[in-house]
Parts: sequence; C-alpha cells; structure tokens
Amino acid sequence: MENIHDKDIKDWEYLTSNVFNDNEKIELAIDIFRKRIENRYFKAIDILLNGDNSSAFAIISLDCLLIETLQSFYDWLLESKGQSEILYKEFLTKSLFKSVFNDELAIKFYKNFRCWLLHQWEIFEKSLISNDQNKVIKLSTNWITVNYIKFHKLLLIEFKAYIGLLKDDSQITLRNNFMKKMNSIYS
Repeated sequence: MENIHDKDIKDWEYLTSNVFNDNEKIELAIDIFRKRIENRYFKAIDILLNGDNSSAFAIISLDCLLIETLQSFYDWLLESKGQSEILYKEFLTKSLFKSVFNDELAIKFYKNFRCWLLHQWEIFEKSLISNDQNKVIKLSTNWITVNYIKFHKLLLIEFKAYIGLLKDDSQITLRNNFMKKMNSIYS
C-alpha cells in the first residue's frame, strides 16, 4: 500500500517538473491540496461523526488544527509558531465564521478550546462541547458552548469556498499565497 504522503510528493514533483499553463498548474495543485486535506482531516472526522457523541472532543481538536492550517495558506505562513492567536482571530472573524465570531469571542475560543485541547488535552473550565443547541457557539454567563456538528459543517463550507476562490483567476494574491505555501510544504 502506498503511503499517502509519498503519493502527494510524487504528484507535486510531477506538477513542478512539467510545463503547464497557469490554469492547468493551479488546478492540479488545488486537487493535490484538496485530497491532502480530505485524507488528513475530513475522512477522519466523517468516521468520528458516524460514531457517538464521545467523538466530539476529537472532532473539535481536528477542526482546530484545520483552522490554523487553512489560515496559514490564506496568509502564506511557513509556520504559525507564536502567531496562532492572531491566525485564529483572523480566521474566525473574516471567514464564513464572521457571522458567529467577533474579536473577543474568537480569542476566547482560541484560548478556551484550541490552546487547552492542544496543550492540556482538555477544554477550559466554563467551556463545553455539545450538539444540543441551535447555534454554532453560545455564550451565557461566562460559559462558552460550541456545537461541534454545526461548527464542523461551517468549517467544511469554508474549505469548499476556499477551493472555489482558488479556482477564480481574479484571486491573484490568494492563489500566489497558496502556491508559495504548497511549494514550502513539498520542497
């Protein structure tokens, strides 16, 4: 069985060693990226979503990783060390999540969920992951509750929107950042 990462590398080497017009090259690069994200994140999350509610913690953890990954593509960051809070605030207040998050709530989500999940394997006190509310995120008397199913669905829509923007010839900066990030991953 071929390692997925090895196949990604072979695909990228093929892409960068052959002459294509810009549209063909970007289409191939987008396809490599899409498959990479789907294989590393969305397939695993789909399996977890088909399980029971005990998978909510893992789903939000993977979504948190994906947020930082996507924002590093938007901004073309080689790595996010020391910049994670800024990346989260930017992503949650400027992407499709902007209808849900303001600056303060984005930072609170970053600190209470992303940081605690990554560093403590836990969420911060007065934080809750649930699927029994109508909103993506709910604030009440210092509590913050995230509906992990709605949150994940919104992130999936954001990913698909990003793929759509990458296919748009007028998105020059976004496409350039994308290609620089892809080159940094595969070089």
